Amino acid sequence: MKWLTLLFAYSLEAFLNDEDNYIEGW
Repeated sequence: MKWLTLLFAYSLEAFLNDEDNYIEGW
């Protein structure tokens, strides 16, 4: 489940830092 936690953390950070490019960040 470690990968899930890392993915969630990355997604949340990307969303908070740059909402406009949230989808593109993937």
